[in-house]
Amino acid sequence: MPKKPTKSLASELRKSKQELAAMRERYFNLYDLAPAGIFTLSETRIILEANLTAATLLGVKKNLLLEHPLSGLIHPDDRGLFAQHCTKFLTKKKMPAIILRMLRANSDPFWARLEMTLGYGADGALLYRIVLSDIDELMKTRMELLGEVSSTLAHEIRNPLGGIQLYADILRRDLGADGERAQIARKL
Repeated sequence: MPKKPTKSLASELRKSKQELAAMRERYFNLYDLAPAGIFTLSETRIILEANLTAATLLGVKKNLLLEHPLSGLIHPDDRGLFAQHCTKFLTKKKMPAIILRMLRANSDPFWARLEMTLGYGADGALLYRIVLSDIDELMKTRMELLGEVSSTLAHEIRNPLGGIQLYADILRRDLGADGERAQIARKL
């Protein structure tokens, strides 16, 4: 008949379980509740791990992300850019973040910033570690500002052109319809 654990052994076991529960809670808070989406991809860019934030940003359940290619969540027009970035990343080991459009479960695209690092799994397999940040509002603000700048620039260009057009009209009127100078004025 096995011996009953001593009080000291039972106390250590209980303490270890409490420490393990606390570690799980810290991991959950650090990884799953991070303010950005986090992915671990295989060398073939299949999602091996994802945090809750990534799932929330994409509008899907976390378990539905796993074992699917990340490229399926990238806007079709940006998939080639992502593939090129990953390929270059393998040789350069350090690349700037990439900005592209991701797709939510309802197919609504949003602008995202992806930062990557390379790592290796316990089995030695190459892994991509990706941090996904939703920058949709930032990009919309940039586009609005770009529109305002374009509008102002167009206005600034039109003003002098209006004066030139007025001068050319006066010149054409004064020169009449015939002659070499009149032809030059018409070209203006």
